Amino acid sequence: MSDNSQELRELKEKLRCAEVNFERSLQMEEAAMLKERDDEYDAAIHSVMEQQRVKAVFEEERAMQAKRMSEPRHGRCSRDRSKKRRRCKRKPGRST
Repeated sequence: MSDNSQELRELKEKLRCAEVNFERSLQMEEAAMLKERDDEYDAAIHSVMEQQRVKAVFEEERAMQAKRMSEPRHGRCSRDRSKKRRRCKRKPGRST
């Protein structure tokens, strides 16, 4: 009987170790799945943020181009043009 009880104790211990190992493997698998999900979420957030950044840069460039197109081509402001007109109306031969 003592041989049986010793064998039974050893089998119970092996069973307990197997259960603990199985639980650990389940926990590790769950942790890996959670990490994969978090990585996918982070990648999606990064992608959206990059799209927003590119869109903002594009809109800023478009606004700057529209501003440049609305300015006079010679690069002078309207006040400078009015000075030029006054200068052109002066009599020829006089120095300024």
